[in-house]
Amino acid sequence: MIRWIWIAVCCHLLATPSIAQSRKHILEEHHKAHTQAFWDQTRSAEIKGAWVGPQGYLKMTLWAKKPNKIAVFGHWQKKRFVTAYDGQRAWTIAPWTGYEKSQLMTRTEEIVVKSIFDFGSPIVDSPELEYKGKIHIDEVHCYWFTETKFNQEWEYFVEVRNHLLYKVSLKEYYGQDVLNMSKTFDLYRDFGGVILPSVVEIRSNESEAEFTFDEVILGLGMPSTSFQRPNEEN
Repeated sequence: MIRWIWIAVCCHLLATPSIAQSRKHILEEHHKAHTQAFWDQTRSAEIKGAWVGPQGYLKMTLWAKKPNKIAVFGHWQKKRFVTAYDGQRAWTIAPWTGYEKSQLMTRTEEIVVKSIFDFGSPIVDSPELEYKGKIHIDEVHCYWFTETKFNQEWEYFVEVRNHLLYKVSLKEYYGQDVLNMSKTFDLYRDFGGVILPSVVEIRSNESEAEFTFDEVILGLGMPSTSFQRPNEEN
């Protein structure tokens, strides 16, 4: 009797994939859905689209360069605007504020600008990444991952039906403050062989914004100076 119970238990364990196996399979399918192998070989991207926020609807151009530089720029009422992160500092020229010179951004604003665009998926397989199981978030059935990085707590929600990233949430402990940011991805498209969400909605303690991506050009050479704050205002 004991022998048959032991055989039954062994068969059940063999038939049921371990959490580690499930985690590995989900990440493999997720990165495949995001064409991550291609993104890993891409060093820069230029995107044409729009930025909708408190300042209204703005046509924009986005430049991104690995490892972490980004700039969003265009014109508001014929005046130039820029929101950028040069790898060390986030800065902006926001004429709708009544001030047309560059200003350094708050920590929350920095988190937002750095989150506008990712080269594929921001989920990287690491010892800190933990698979928590399945969950419904905003009525979307998702795989749920968490990750702790220093003073940051990240949550990633990957859609079960297509393995594409649906939502990312961040909680950062910054001094006495707790900064919150979430971004939701929608309307994934094939842009010349790479998969990218065409709509990214970002919410933080301070603002809400929506970015739409209409055209993507990869591999353009971009000097690092393109992301730097104007010299006379450093």
